[in-house]
Amino acid sequence: MHTRQPPAQPIPNDQEEPGDAARSLTVQPFLPVKQAAKPWALERTTRRVKKDEVPVLRWPNDAPISSPAADHHIRTIVESFLAGYRTPTTIVSYRKALRGFFEWWGSDGQAAPLTIPLLRIYQTYLRDTVEPRTVNFYLATLRSFCGWMVEQGELPWNPMDEIRSLRIPKGFVRDSLSEEEIRRLLHTMPRDGETRKQQELALRDYALAVLWCAVGLRSIELARAQRRHLDFDQGHHLLKIHGKGEDMAGKPVVLEPWVMTPLLAYLEFHDAWHQPDAKGHDRPTHDHHPLFCWARGPGFYRSRTDNRAVTRGCRPIGVRVIQNMMRTYLSTPGVLEKPADKPLVQRRITPHSLRHSAATIALEHGAPLHQVQDMLRHADIQTTMLYTHNKERITNAAEHRIPDFTAAPESLTIDKTTT
Repeated sequence: MHTRQPPAQPIPNDQEEPGDAARSLTVQPFLPVKQAAKPWALERTTRRVKKDEVPVLRWPNDAPISSPAADHHIRTIVESFLAGYRTPTTIVSYRKALRGFFEWWGSDGQAAPLTIPLLRIYQTYLRDTVEPRTVNFYLATLRSFCGWMVEQGELPWNPMDEIRSLRIPKGFVRDSLSEEEIRRLLHTMPRDGETRKQQELALRDYALAVLWCAVGLRSIELARAQRRHLDFDQGHHLLKIHGKGEDMAGKPVVLEPWVMTPLLAYLEFHDAWHQPDAKGHDRPTHDHHPLFCWARGPGFYRSRTDNRAVTRGCRPIGVRVIQNMMRTYLSTPGVLEKPADKPLVQRRITPHSLRHSAATIALEHGAPLHQVQDMLRHADIQTTMLYTHNKERITNAAEHRIPDFTAAPESLTIDKTTT
């Protein structure tokens, strides 16, 4: 039996109509918080209003735009939000996104009250300035920040819930390399150098490129790789991967002998330079010794006291260094195919394309889909199926069955007397 609902109370004449009931609410006063963490003020009211009409945040009167006080307020509240994250790359990306929003908000010298229509204008600004995926990342960052503000009692609700992300079709934004292009890429990379530093750089870059092409690692995973992640099980060499969003290395990838050969050659040369008094396995190895290091020689790393591999005098190379290195080699003339009959075709080749290439080539050589998923460490097999879907969609497309309509017809009669 349905319970009877009490009749709705009429709205007094001195109050506005709620309009769309799903978008109306009663604004409640803020919870008491520290003023340093709450630079904005919201007018207190108990009348029913539409969300679009409510100024969620107001810029403080005592902190004008671009003033040290305003910068202090922004830095205080943003850093308090970022304190809940541990990954350095996440913190840097979120800080950049939030600082970009606050700079846009106060770009005219006078910050208008923050409302939902203003957020829609910000979304339009992002769509005109950055890529669609970057738009969604900036909006997701701002949505998480506003959700945190709600938890802290700074906002009555999350205004970003009214702002939808862009709908982006599933697929890849980068092309992959063919087997021949990967062979040309590795063949053009140097294996030796005139100085000891050039020799180590050549061996390091070649070993890194071979590993990248063989198992499809991400650049962040290459930067996080350490010596202790190397393992040997059931007659095969393994490398445990410290993936994005993970706190430690876990799922392994299998390293074939042709992958281990240049890697061991680089490690042996590196150890001989940094540990000249010891030989072979007698050289001490720090637990956090990076797999790929800066090539500056021993004794050049004493400026950083927080280096976890300081006992070996080595530092890991960063993601930007790895990507710039690979961009340089990919831009070498003759590596990528540029068909003369297709001058308008622009291939989207980036360092991340090596990851797509490894998956595509493995599938072409008969690797089962679930094994490719394990190699790429995809949480959802639907992501891995995009590789097979793209190939099937292009190779066996329905468009191939449509005849050429521009060909001359079998019979054609033209009356040339008519104009």
